[in-house]
Amino acid sequence: MNCAPINLAWTGRFLRFIGYILFFLMLVFPMVLELLYVKAFLFALLLYFLSIATIKRRRLALHPTIFILALFMTSVSLFFSLTGIIANTPGALKQAQVYALWPLIYIILITGVRDSAIIEGLQQTLVVATIFLSIYGIIQILTNLLILPQFFHLDLFKGGSSTAFGFYEGFTEMRFPGLNSLPFLIPFCMAALVTWLPGKGNSPTHRIWLWIALLLGIAISIISGRRAIWLVIMLSPLLIFSLWLLKPKAEKRKTKHILISSSLLLSLLLIAVFVLLQCVYEFDLTKIYEAFISGFNFSPTSGEIARKEQFYTLLHGWLEHPLLGAGHGASASAYGSIRSETMPWAYELYYLALLYQVGLVGFLIYASGIAWAYYMGLKIIMTDTVLGRTLLPLMVGMTGMFIVTATNPYLMRFDGLWVIFLPIAVINCFLLKANKKKLVGVE
Repeated sequence: MNCAPINLAWTGRFLRFIGYILFFLMLVFPMVLELLYVKAFLFALLLYFLSIATIKRRRLALHPTIFILALFMTSVSLFFSLTGIIANTPGALKQAQVYALWPLIYIILITGVRDSAIIEGLQQTLVVATIFLSIYGIIQILTNLLILPQFFHLDLFKGGSSTAFGFYEGFTEMRFPGLNSLPFLIPFCMAALVTWLPGKGNSPTHRIWLWIALLLGIAISIISGRRAIWLVIMLSPLLIFSLWLLKPKAEKRKTKHILISSSLLLSLLLIAVFVLLQCVYEFDLTKIYEAFISGFNFSPTSGEIARKEQFYTLLHGWLEHPLLGAGHGASASAYGSIRSETMPWAYELYYLALLYQVGLVGFLIYASGIAWAYYMGLKIIMTDTVLGRTLLPLMVGMTGMFIVTATNPYLMRFDGLWVIFLPIAVINCFLLKANKKKLVGVE
């Protein structure tokens, strides 16, 4: 008779371990086909145990507002997917999974985020993943520069997800899966340095690990040549300061000196990073600047002409379907633009592609759901000291990912939706706490 509590406690620890492993894999190896079934299996395990726990509790640890909003958004997604199926669009069923099925799965998963210990574990996973993928990328570039022996080279996955490098005068470019997570992770680490207070119990991890994660992340971002990540890094301090101003007065007094000292120290360390990179490889700030500016050049001689083509064809397609769009999974091939033979509905200009597929009505509905998340996030930052410290870095990271998604569909994949639902998990905790609803866990 005394075994049941022990088994439940073991199940709770097992669930957390599985959750952190899955989260780590999504951060470090997003869109890696070789891990597709591994991630699916871990998702299935979490769903199974969370479903059992929910049945035993006879209640869903989800605030009614989020539950209703999730059902409404799912219904909207199914409507536009059905529109696509009727119009025989090539990606209607695939998009139904991304916009309807997987959001429901994530909604179930956030019911397992019931206390601060789980949230802290997820935050620690974010920091560990940043360090891991940055070191992985730096080792790969050093082996390609023949600075490290070739046995350090680890191409973990063969095929489309493998690493790739380009060496140019004054700068480099590289590709590996974990780079897609950096637009969230680097702003997150920046904001955490300002928000998380020093001292045991005030921060999920020691500040030294945050500094290591941030500096390594910035170094690999510079090396990567990803202009979108550079833009996010430059905009993040302004966003962090804007959200910091919304914090309660007492909280701002506590963190004012941290904000100033962290900003000064980061500036000095960035200079050191540039000097170090220049010693390892002859980085030229002028060349980096020229590479960055070229990303916004749509002239016929630039490498960005494909995005210009997408812009006009998708805009033309939307003007022919202005209110309800052409349906989820629609391709603009009829208007002269296709970027992928295997996924003809996918475009780099994600927001314009979404507007074309779901029209103004659908676009505004989806935007309203994101706007609600931002509204609740700002409310928590202004009113709840503890959850505000947790949520501010997550919101900054989410904003960074929204920025880069404008030119690449980073978000809309099954292992990319966590960017939206992780902040919603914290919002759910806040709403349940505000309504004094006691959660019964599986421990």
